[in-house]
Amino acid sequence: MNWYHQAGVTPCLTCDGHGSEWNRLWLRPGDPDCWAVDCPECEAQGHHACAVCGFDQQVAGYDCAVCDHVNSFTAEDLKAIDAAAFAQSFLQAMEVARAAESYVPGLAA
Repeated sequence: MNWYHQAGVTPCLTCDGHGSEWNRLWLRPGDPDCWAVDCPECEAQGHHACAVCGFDQQVAGYDCAVCDHVNSFTAEDLKAIDAAAFAQSFLQAMEVARAAESYVPGLAA
């Protein structure tokens, strides 16, 4: 089986990705005896970390941002890339992008 098939930050099925659920399922929201409580299954995150790499942030357009990027490398690249140096360079690039005046989350420059 391909390693990549297991990759993905997945929505929590218990709370349908909301991070909370109603304390009494037989009551309706708005009833005074019904309130939202943190979902114990996903620890109120609304999703579960990637089973492959442990990354736990949902990024629009990616099943798992980390695994999607790793999957784009060739086998030769995977052997040649120094993971620690790549991680440090990735961090630096993110810091530069965040500091750039033109940086607006969600918009391409």
